[in-house]
Amino acid sequence: MEGPRPGGTALLITVTPTPDDIEMNPGLVFNNFGCQGFIVSVKKPRSTFENIENNIRMTMERFNFRKYLFIPVNDAEEDMLELFESPALEYVADVDVIMEDNSTENGNLIYNIITHKYYDSEGHTDIVVLDEWLLGGWGTPFLAFNAPIWIVFAITIVLSIVTLYSALTWSNKRYLRLENSNLSKYFIKTILLTEAMYLNQSVTNIPKNFSARLVFSMILMMSLVLGVIYDSGLASSMMIPRYSGVIRTPQDMIENSIPWGATEDAWISSIEGSESPIHKSIVKLFVVEGEVKLSERNIDKKFAFAIERLQGGNFAVGSYITEDGAKIRRILNEDLYFDYMAFYMKKSSILLPYLDNIILKVAQAGLLEVWEYDAVSRYSDTRIQKIIKDSVHSQKPAPNRLKFREQLMEVTAL
Repeated sequence: MEGPRPGGTALLITVTPTPDDIEMNPGLVFNNFGCQGFIVSVKKPRSTFENIENNIRMTMERFNFRKYLFIPVNDAEEDMLELFESPALEYVADVDVIMEDNSTENGNLIYNIITHKYYDSEGHTDIVVLDEWLLGGWGTPFLAFNAPIWIVFAITIVLSIVTLYSALTWSNKRYLRLENSNLSKYFIKTILLTEAMYLNQSVTNIPKNFSARLVFSMILMMSLVLGVIYDSGLASSMMIPRYSGVIRTPQDMIENSIPWGATEDAWISSIEGSESPIHKSIVKLFVVEGEVKLSERNIDKKFAFAIERLQGGNFAVGSYITEDGAKIRRILNEDLYFDYMAFYMKKSSILLPYLDNIILKVAQAGLLEVWEYDAVSRYSDTRIQKIIKDSVHSQKPAPNRLKFREQLMEVTAL
């Protein structure tokens, strides 16, 4: 157990309860030490959490901004997800849980970051998977560079070997009289010498002639620069978690081949003939299925549902989309496409001016938003509507600055 040093403020306090006792000394954590964040890694996460919350309510210290991060341990005695069933969670806004996923990706372990989310005055919380946390396994050393940089790096090493071998052989005439077998052995030694420089190993055989030394020094400087860049990239890759698995844009759907669908092909009629490459690829991913089949798709995380964003900010959601299906999905940051509602009338119809006037008055009076809200309240599940809206945090549009333009006005008196 680590406590505060005398005369100073504790920045980190580590409390290790015994396996049979989750009670902790209230005077250690809850005595004006300013603790607002807790990293918990115990075998009984729910019991420990409830004990901490109970001590918080009993102490005079204020923990208005407290946050919790629960890390999994081996041989846990309580399920980590039971934490979200605790009544004490009603008074905490920031709780994150890291749990190991059963699946793997390219030999790497995958961890889910899970939290809870409020639903205003409904008085309960739901579990929400924030994202997938991909931990590097055998592929960690390759995360420092992306694929193009690795290709350039490999070409640089090959050119360094060829250049150094040429400088060491052709600059000294005595190497020209060597047999082919000796040249092959000397080429292997050149490869090992170049690899030693790029791996920051000590080099003893330094060339004696000027041209070979010049090439040698250039390769040595190049290896030093690339080594520093690689170490920096690898350090950032290991310290900063890399996230994957979230589809945010139509391009992400195309790159991950995510199918999407509805009960009618009318959803793609507006973009079926589009020349846009994105629209062409999106149309190929669209599938038409019945409501029963689509209802079974709610548990399929690799399938997207087509919904319509209405003018008032609500959504036209199919009856086959369940609450559980909405919770594990998020709306895209970009719309696939947008379209207008059109009225068709006979050419030169005398009713067209009256229809235009009615549409103008309805829009100006805000009746469209009223009718939309009334229809959504009556015929749609408002809970699913709220889940969809809360799936992303939309950015508020920036205010537009108004510019005053000076105009010359002429007044004529009659």
